[in-house]
Amino acid sequence: MTAQELLTLLSAADCPPSVEGDELTFDRDIPPDLEPFVELLQTGLGAILTDHRWFGIDAIGRGIGPGRDGALRTDALLPATVVLLIVEVSLDGWDRIDSKARDYLPEAFEHASSAKPGKVKTR
Repeated sequence: MTAQELLTLLSAADCPPSVEGDELTFDRDIPPDLEPFVELLQTGLGAILTDHRWFGIDAIGRGIGPGRDGALRTDALLPATVVLLIVEVSLDGWDRIDSKARDYLPEAFEHASSAKPGKVKTR
């Protein structure tokens, strides 16, 4: 699930988020099945709602976004190697991803098996 997909699901559940300062807020309870995704993708939601760029880094501090400036896409799955996320103007600092998130929310991350295969030469 992408941040953009999550926003669509939250809106459909009559639970659209808003941003106050650096905090994501909700007027209603988040549907239980979406809570883990909100926890994981809160910075992506914040990036969408504030119209700011979203960045991620890997375990050795390299930027991993596919954008030319290293920004992540809110309509794409998280890169498999991401460990920290941040919205461009955040004053709260980096959001650390739970090391087990890939195990309990695999549908939010890119997988080697989902990579597009290269062209195969045929005769």
